[in-house]
Amino acid sequence: MITPSQLSLFSINPVIGAWWEELQAQKLFDGSKPAVSELDQQLFADGLRHEQVLLTKLEKAGHSIARLPGKQTEADYAATREAMARGVEFIHQASLRNEEMRGSADLLRRIDRPSLMGEWSYIPIECKLASKPKTTFLVQASAYCELLTPLLGHRPDQFELYLGGGKYQPYGTDQFWAWYQLLRQRYRQFRESFDPAVIPEDAPGDHGGWSTFIEQRLEEARDLMLVAGMRQSQRQKLRAAGITSIEELAAVPGGTAITGLNGEALHELRQQAELQLTPVDADGRLVPRCGSRPACP
Repeated sequence: MITPSQLSLFSINPVIGAWWEELQAQKLFDGSKPAVSELDQQLFADGLRHEQVLLTKLEKAGHSIARLPGKQTEADYAATREAMARGVEFIHQASLRNEEMRGSADLLRRIDRPSLMGEWSYIPIECKLASKPKTTFLVQASAYCELLTPLLGHRPDQFELYLGGGKYQPYGTDQFWAWYQLLRQRYRQFRESFDPAVIPEDAPGDHGGWSTFIEQRLEEARDLMLVAGMRQSQRQKLRAAGITSIEELAAVPGGTAITGLNGEALHELRQQAELQLTPVDADGRLVPRCGSRPACP
């Protein structure tokens, strides 16, 4: 089964990040990802704190809250349904599933609209530290609207984002539903045609939880993106010309022409590559080079 997080990653990175995520989901990934950085650990902790601050505010305001584990076990699914049937005002970490997808919504809020649960219904709230909405947030919230549909007997007509600074931002589900359904179909096709033997070419970018892993692979390959100031468009033009590493760029002869890349830009990039490859002596001073090699005495 897929998760809203996997779908949201596919929405922003359908080639690289989604491929590695699917490889791992199929238990075919035999490598190792770099340890989570202190910054990422701090951001995760801040996200949990953001949710807890909201829950504390709601409790102080007298609202009823069901705090659930969100582990997506049979007991968790049953606890979510039971809390919804009781009409609890807010449900934290609500475990939801259908035949294709499963996940735990940050928060469900009860609203006045009849449903299979009674004279009330629920909408999902995604809690995010960011101050502005992102595509991934909208995908995840739409996914929880989908997962709520069989329990309610109708699709929620709205969802909310609870952003950094304690700001609620409401959205109409219909505003994104056609786009979301297209995304769901594209993701189905991606998974059906997935070939674990065809590894996508590494490239810099937002690869979700795989970003550091891809950066590490680029460094190990001595990729052109190691050159300070290198643009992705310039990287693509150099690669099309058969220049794929920082060492190969530093060794490009003067006067070489690269299709689509002006001579001045190529000269500056080559000089930068040479500079970055220039060794330093014991005092930290650059050792002069002959072309792409250290200078001979």
